[in-house]
Amino acid sequence: MKKVIAIILALAMIFCLAACGKKEAPAAADNGAKKYKIALSNSYLENGWRQEMIACCELMAKTDPYYENVQLDVYNTDNTVEAQVASLESLMEMGYDALVIDCCSDSGLNNVIDKAIAKGIKCITFDSNATTDVPTVAINYDACGGFNGAFIAEAMGGKGNIALDKGIWATSNGQAMYYGPYNAITKNFPDIKIVAEYEGEWNDGLNQDRVSTILATQHLDACYGQSHAASILKACETAGVDPIPTSGDVYNMNMLGLYNAKVPGGCIPTYVGMSIVALDLAIDMLNGKEIEKNTLITPDVILVNAEMVGLDKVEKWAKEYGATYVLAENGKDFSADWPEQFMWPILPADYPRQLDPQALIDYMASVF
Repeated sequence: MKKVIAIILALAMIFCLAACGKKEAPAAADNGAKKYKIALSNSYLENGWRQEMIACCELMAKTDPYYENVQLDVYNTDNTVEAQVASLESLMEMGYDALVIDCCSDSGLNNVIDKAIAKGIKCITFDSNATTDVPTVAINYDACGGFNGAFIAEAMGGKGNIALDKGIWATSNGQAMYYGPYNAITKNFPDIKIVAEYEGEWNDGLNQDRVSTILATQHLDACYGQSHAASILKACETAGVDPIPTSGDVYNMNMLGLYNAKVPGGCIPTYVGMSIVALDLAIDMLNGKEIEKNTLITPDVILVNAEMVGLDKVEKWAKEYGATYVLAENGKDFSADWPEQFMWPILPADYPRQLDPQALIDYMASVF
């Protein structure tokens, strides 16, 4: 099933979904009198990350003057190679200047992307990337993962038992998010023992169930999660044990949960605004600019209750891993007034175009 959301910016605002921050924007995209017609192809719409990813791109495109000469259409398909290939083949015949693609498969779309490029259509993939010769946008987990692993280890006092989340191990993202903290802990903290590993599959309920199973037989002093820190804290509560230092993505419920539990934690953004970065790079290509083959975004780790660990230790490991971090503030980086599943930030703080979090929340509420 395909859902088409069209935004025609030169006339007004038709449909949308959105998310991001706030900053001074550059001048409008320099494409003269021509209006660029760009399609965003998304293979899956059944989780909050994908919905907010589409939303922030749509909202940015409809509200920022940079995109006044851009028509952005969003096409959602079933999460199968066949469905997304069929959609992309149709888009190739509809006069699009560029295709911005979040792929359902790393190799299944290679042939259709190659065909589009051969027809002169600019293509770029992001988040779940293709393996053909196409520009990509992805998160660089090396520096932030190592730093966050060391931060959680310091929150344990440098000793004790820890469990590690492997995400979805069959994916490159699951492995990339695992090896940073794993290497940091095993290299620098010999008194910490990894007593369990599990695949949380970036799913709220599965994370809670699997950590609960571990807690039934193991004492944990910390748990390094890839996505849902709040679920790990719930598992501790259900097991009748004190909350432990943990980590996850930048879901509002994660940071709020850590803050209220008064335990240290680190949240790594898997920026939903990657869609905006990919859109901007597509515009650059259409304007004849050279872009990097692989654009890697290194996230700022959002630290909650970092003062309980000590800012001297935070700074030490940030320098060791070349990482950057933000000390989370209630009401700015997370809020009891925001939806639990809302993810913030959606882009690095220094990105030239930003959205307001409440504007994104309101926009998403009006569409979903």
